[in-house]
Formats: sequence, structure tokens, C-alpha cells
Amino acid sequence: MRTPRFRRHLGAFFCIVVWGLSFVVTKQLLNELTPAAIAMIRFILSSGFLGVYCLLNAHSLKLQAFTFYDFSVFILLGLCGYSLYFWFENTGVGLTTAGNTALIVTTIPLFTELIASWRSRSFSPQLYFGLVLSLLGVYSLVSGQVQLGGEHFIGNLFIFIAVFCWVAYSFLIPPVVKKFGILPTTFYASLCGIFTLLPLLEQDSTLIPSHGWTWTIISLLMFLSLICSLLAFILWNQALYDLGEGVTNVYIYLIPVITLWGEYVFLNQPLEMNKLVSAMLIILGVVISQQRLRI
Repeated sequence: MRTPRFRRHLGAFFCIVVWGLSFVVTKQLLNELTPAAIAMIRFILSSGFLGVYCLLNAHSLKLQAFTFYDFSVFILLGLCGYSLYFWFENTGVGLTTAGNTALIVTTIPLFTELIASWRSRSFSPQLYFGLVLSLLGVYSLVSGQVQLGGEHFIGNLFIFIAVFCWVAYSFLIPPVVKKFGILPTTFYASLCGIFTLLPLLEQDSTLIPSHGWTWTIISLLMFLSLICSLLAFILWNQALYDLGEGVTNVYIYLIPVITLWGEYVFLNQPLEMNKLVSAMLIILGVVISQQRLRI
């Protein structure tokens, strides 16, 4: 019999598969839309469909005992998990490769565990060793590609900023879910993502693709909105609540495996040796740093 804990692990794995492919999809969409426009369309569609789903299934979106502090936390969730995260990530994907993006995103559980250990004042040798290995992997990934300040360098830097936004989101979300529930939290955090993204929309930004709407663009946006931003966020929030941020974020080290495969199949990107070595070092470092967690 499948336990709820097993279902949460399965849900987290599903999230990683679709999020791994999302970098490849975003890379394709950046030929037609700006980074902010892609994020805005994702948020509008996902929050809209979530609202309709809740109404049809009699799920209440009311927030009981809502305080100004709660409002502030929702704004932070909208910033860290939605607007800032996706703006930096989408912009970074456009400047670097989808594979580089995925490999840098893989360091999320390492930094999550590092901050958790700092908060509890309990550092382990595994954490330090894993950190060194992962940083060597990141260095192997970015060294020799471009000079300081180049396009790839800035893209990689933007992805690192997105990483720290997501780490903050991982620590903010569990108590909010505990108080208000999965669906209301996801819905209102997404709405806050829409409003906090507005200042980031470029003056000439448009929500219309540069070459007009096609079924390919529509299907790619639906994949990002309904699967990656709606279904996956609900499943991920459930996993964060039931398994904890440390255990759940372990799954993130599978993202580059999915992305490198998708980049090779759909974008015709060669599997470069330095990228494979970087992937091995980063993933090994993350795995080692998580060894003391209860899976």
C-alpha cells in the first residue's frame, strides 16, 4: 500500500522532470517573448486555472485570521518563488545555456542545507565536503567559457540569484501552508507574483509573440503554466510541507539529467565533456551533503 509519504516523493520526482524540461521550453520561447512576458503569462494562466479549479471543486480560497504579517509573507512568497525567481531564471536562460541553468539550479539543496545548518548551529563534515565538490563542479562549468562580465557569465550569475530566491521560498512556504492550506497558499502567492512582476516588465514588453501566435507557442506556454507552474507547484508545496525542505530539495539534483537530455534531443546541443564532469561533481557534492537526512 502506497503511503502518503511515498506519494509525496513521487510528486516531487514528477515536479523535477517537468521543471528539468522547462528550461528547454523557456529557451525556445525566448525567441518569441521577453523573460518577463513568459513569466507573466505563466502566472496569469496558472492562477486563473487554479481559481477555476477551486471554485468547481468547492475548495475555499478564503484566508482565515489573515493579518498584516501574513500579507507581508505572501508578498515575499510572490517575490522569492515567482516574480524575482522566474525573471532572473528566464533572463539567465537567455544569456547562458539550458544545461548550465539546470546545473546551477541543482545547488539549491546544498545551499538550503547550509542555511538550515547555520540556523541550527549544527555543521557536519559531509556538508563541507559536499560544498567543496559542488563548488568545484560549478567552477569547472563556468571556467574557460567566457571572460568576467561576458554574456554567459552574467547569465550564470542571474541563475545563482534565482537559486537564492528559491532557497528563501523553501523556508518561507511550510508555515504558510500549515496555516492556510496548499491551494490558497499557491493561489495567493501566484497572485502576488503577478503584481510584484509588473515593475519588471520592460516598457516595450508585450505579451504577444514576435511572430504571432502558433499552436507550438500556445502548447509550450500551456506546459509551463498548467504543468510546471500550477500542478507542479501544488505537488511541490505538499512535499515541502510533509517531507521538509531538506529532503524535498534533494530531488533537485536530478534536474540537470533531465535538462541535458532535453537540450540534446530538442535543441541539438552536444553533450560536452566539461559539462558532464561538472554535473558529476555538483550532483555528487549535493548527494554527500544530504547523507544525514532521513529519506
